[in-house]
Amino acid sequence: MTHANAAAEAIGRRQGMLRAGRWSAVLSPATRGGIAAGSWLLAGQATAAGAQFGFSIIRARSLTLEEFGAWSFAAALVSLAGVTADFGLGVVAAREMSQRAESTREYLRTIAALGILLALAANLLVLAAVLLVRPGGAAALVAMTYGAQLLIGGYAVAPVSYFRAHHDTVWECAGRVLQATVTIGGAAAVAWLGGGLAGFAAAALVATMLFPVPLLFAAGRGAGIPLPRPNIGSSCRILGAAWPIGIGIAATAVYYYADTVMLGVLGQ
Repeated sequence: MTHANAAAEAIGRRQGMLRAGRWSAVLSPATRGGIAAGSWLLAGQATAAGAQFGFSIIRARSLTLEEFGAWSFAAALVSLAGVTADFGLGVVAAREMSQRAESTREYLRTIAALGILLALAANLLVLAAVLLVRPGGAAALVAMTYGAQLLIGGYAVAPVSYFRAHHDTVWECAGRVLQATVTIGGAAAVAWLGGGLAGFAAAALVATMLFPVPLLFAAGRGAGIPLPRPNIGSSCRILGAAWPIGIGIAATAVYYYADTVMLGVLGQ
């Protein structure tokens, strides 16, 4: 049998499997792993988005007009400043860890430290803007709540990137489902008890604190829980690779949230 005939026969077998619906026999293990990881990731993110939508509805029906305006302003401001905390770090970390097997633990420690430092910078920007524009208790409380969430998210970049790089996103999905459950349950409890803005802030913070728990549990059994340890050389190299992604994220954030921030600045 010639090489051309063998290739044609192989293609015919694969097409026959596709027509018979035997996708698993055609796709490579790496492709099947990528599809499974993407499915878990999509399920987790869809659950989180649904929970946030429900949380917003319950909050809007429970807060006063002034409290709702302060929350919206602080949330939009944090979303803009949160670009500093993200800056494409997760994308670059997942990409590099999928290409390297050595020194994974040290790399995770660097990513965790860098994520926390970027989140701290974003917090300083948010608090300065809130105290300058709307120096009130409500906006400051929401800004501090979201600031704490940024710190948790900054640290969580390390385990999230590790599991995404290894196509094991089921733990991220578990974390997002846990966070979504507590978000909706906490919002319903606060609305029923009349907890007001402080109650909603506490519910959101507790839910965010629970998100990395499954990830850290699984990481403890694998690469180990990443303890932040800054490395100036590695951090500069990572930021150098991440800045084009960060610019794109910043442009998207400005498009979505700049109008809400301007309304808050103008006192609307």
